[in-house]
Amino acid sequence: AKCGGIAVPLPIPSLMFRNLARLWSAFSGISLDVWGAARWAESAIAIAGFPKPGIRTMRVYEHPTTNKWIAGFMGTVRFAVKEDLYKEKYAKIAAALLRMAEITNVGVRRTAGLGMIKYIVPKSKLSSPQSQ
Repeated sequence: AKCGGIAVPLPIPSLMFRNLARLWSAFSGISLDVWGAARWAESAIAIAGFPKPGIRTMRVYEHPTTNKWIAGFMGTVRFAVKEDLYKEKYAKIAAALLRMAEITNVGVRRTAGLGMIKYIVPKSKLSSPQSQ
Protein backbone atom coordinates (compact mmCIF):
# COMPACT_ATOMS: atom_id res chain seq x y z
CA ALA A 1 0.00 0.00 0.00
CA LYS A 2 1.04 3.61 -0.41
CA CYS A 3 0.65 6.36 2.15
CA GLY A 4 1.63 9.89 1.16
CA GLY A 5 3.58 8.56 -1.83
CA ILE A 6 5.62 6.19 0.34
CA ALA A 7 5.27 2.43 -0.15
CA VAL A 8 4.14 0.76 3.08
CA PRO A 9 4.90 -3.00 2.98
CA LEU A 10 2.34 -3.81 5.67
CA PRO A 11 -1.35 -4.75 5.63
CA ILE A 12 -2.73 -1.48 7.05
CA PRO A 13 -6.56 -1.88 7.00
CA SER A 14 -7.33 1.77 6.19
CA LEU A 15 -4.99 1.74 3.17
CA MET A 16 -6.24 -1.63 1.95
CA PHE A 17 -9.92 -0.72 2.11
CA ARG A 18 -9.43 2.69 0.46
CA ASN A 19 -7.60 0.95 -2.39
CA LEU A 20 -10.35 -1.66 -2.70
CA ALA A 21 -13.11 0.98 -2.57
CA ARG A 22 -11.40 2.82 -5.42
CA LEU A 23 -11.25 -0.36 -7.50
CA TRP A 24 -14.88 -1.25 -6.78
CA SER A 25 -16.04 2.27 -7.69
CA ALA A 26 -14.08 2.23 -10.94
CA PHE A 27 -14.95 -1.24 -12.20
CA SER A 28 -18.07 -2.65 -10.52
CA GLY A 29 -21.57 -2.03 -11.76
CA ILE A 30 -22.98 -2.98 -8.35
CA SER A 31 -23.81 -0.01 -6.15
CA LEU A 32 -22.51 -0.44 -2.60
CA ASP A 33 -21.45 2.16 -0.04
CA VAL A 34 -17.80 1.16 -0.44
CA TRP A 35 -16.49 4.60 0.60
CA GLY A 36 -18.60 4.48 3.76
CA ALA A 37 -17.22 1.01 4.45
CA ALA A 38 -13.66 2.24 3.84
CA ARG A 39 -14.17 5.11 6.30
CA TRP A 40 -15.67 2.66 8.82
CA ALA A 41 -12.73 0.27 8.36
CA GLU A 42 -10.26 3.04 9.30
CA SER A 43 -11.43 2.93 12.91
CA ALA A 44 -13.30 -0.38 13.17
CA ILE A 45 -10.86 -2.90 11.67
CA ALA A 46 -7.55 -3.57 13.35
CA ILE A 47 -4.69 -5.99 12.89
CA ALA A 48 -5.30 -8.70 15.49
CA GLY A 49 -2.15 -10.70 14.90
CA PHE A 50 0.18 -12.53 12.58
CA PRO A 51 -0.45 -16.28 13.00
CA LYS A 52 2.58 -18.54 12.59
CA PRO A 53 4.74 -18.30 10.61
CA GLY A 54 3.93 -14.58 10.80
CA ILE A 55 4.86 -12.15 8.05
CA ARG A 56 8.17 -11.29 6.48
CA THR A 57 9.04 -8.29 4.38
CA MET A 58 10.95 -8.80 1.17
CA ARG A 59 12.23 -7.02 -1.91
CA VAL A 60 10.66 -7.88 -5.23
CA TYR A 61 12.79 -6.87 -8.22
CA GLU A 62 11.17 -5.67 -11.46
CA HIS A 63 13.68 -7.52 -13.61
CA PRO A 64 16.81 -9.57 -12.85
CA THR A 65 19.09 -7.07 -14.62
CA THR A 66 17.80 -3.87 -13.00
CA ASN A 67 18.11 -2.54 -9.50
CA LYS A 68 14.44 -1.45 -9.41
CA TRP A 69 12.55 -3.08 -6.58
CA ILE A 70 9.59 -2.67 -4.27
CA ALA A 71 9.17 -3.84 -0.69
CA GLY A 72 6.30 -6.15 0.13
CA PHE A 73 5.42 -8.90 2.55
CA MET A 74 4.34 -12.51 2.62
CA GLY A 75 2.47 -14.26 5.37
CA THR A 76 -0.77 -14.48 7.26
CA VAL A 77 -2.56 -11.57 8.89
CA ARG A 78 -5.58 -11.75 11.17
CA PHE A 79 -7.91 -8.77 11.27
CA ALA A 80 -10.61 -8.09 13.85
CA VAL A 81 -13.55 -5.74 14.02
CA LYS A 82 -13.73 -3.75 17.22
CA GLU A 83 -16.88 -5.02 18.92
CA ASP A 84 -18.22 -1.59 19.90
CA LEU A 85 -17.84 -0.33 16.31
CA TYR A 86 -19.38 -3.35 14.53
CA LYS A 87 -21.93 -2.43 11.86
CA GLU A 88 -23.35 -5.35 9.89
CA LYS A 89 -23.88 -3.27 6.73
CA TYR A 90 -20.23 -2.22 6.56
CA ALA A 91 -18.89 -5.60 7.66
CA LYS A 92 -20.72 -7.23 4.72
CA ILE A 93 -19.37 -4.63 2.30
CA ALA A 94 -15.84 -5.11 3.68
CA ALA A 95 -16.23 -8.87 3.13
CA ALA A 96 -17.33 -8.23 -0.47
CA LEU A 97 -14.28 -6.01 -1.03
CA LEU A 98 -11.96 -8.71 0.34
CA ARG A 99 -13.57 -11.31 -1.93
CA MET A 100 -13.03 -8.97 -4.88
CA ALA A 101 -9.39 -8.53 -3.82
CA GLU A 102 -8.84 -12.27 -4.32
CA ILE A 103 -9.38 -11.57 -8.02
CA THR A 104 -7.97 -8.05 -8.44
CA ASN A 105 -5.12 -8.16 -5.88
CA VAL A 106 -4.59 -5.13 -3.66
CA GLY A 107 -2.08 -2.32 -3.29
CA VAL A 108 0.95 -1.20 -5.24
CA ARG A 109 1.85 -3.12 -8.42
CA ARG A 110 -1.23 -5.31 -8.12
CA THR A 111 -1.54 -5.44 -11.91
CA ALA A 112 2.00 -6.86 -12.06
CA GLY A 113 0.94 -9.74 -9.82
CA LEU A 114 1.76 -8.34 -6.40
CA GLY A 115 -0.79 -7.93 -3.62
CA MET A 116 -2.36 -11.38 -3.86
CA ILE A 117 -4.64 -12.31 -0.97
CA LYS A 118 -6.74 -15.23 0.16
CA TYR A 119 -9.72 -14.21 2.28
CA ILE A 120 -10.41 -16.79 4.96
CA VAL A 121 -13.50 -16.33 7.10
CA PRO A 122 -12.76 -17.62 10.60
CA LYS A 123 -15.03 -20.23 12.05
CA SER A 124 -17.17 -18.57 14.67
CA LYS A 125 -16.42 -19.56 18.24
CA LEU A 126 -20.09 -19.03 19.01
CA SER A 127 -21.50 -21.40 16.41
CA SER A 128 -22.54 -24.86 17.42
CA PRO A 129 -23.52 -27.94 15.43
CA GLN A 130 -27.19 -28.03 14.54
CA SER A 131 -29.21 -30.64 16.35
CA GLN A 132 -31.48 -32.85 14.30
